[in-house]
Amino acid sequence: MAPTIRIFHAENLPDHVNTVQRNFQAKRRKGPAVNLKECQLLEMVQYSCNPPSEEIPQPGVITCQPITRLFRR
Repeated sequence: MAPTIRIFHAENLPDHVNTVQRNFQAKRRKGPAVNLKECQLLEMVQYSCNPPSEEIPQPGVITCQPITRLFRR
């Protein structure tokens, strides 16, 4: 089973990129600090089909909505 991760706001991302959590304690990552503005910004589109917020569709009808995700490499 994958370890649980803490939920944090996007504004705190630069702090979380430069820390590592081991034994439930946050420690500073080795090496120089990562500057997110130097990392390449990428986009990925995923699709959510028949989201639970909508009514139940008729049999054989599939509705999908695009979800755009941004990330840095």
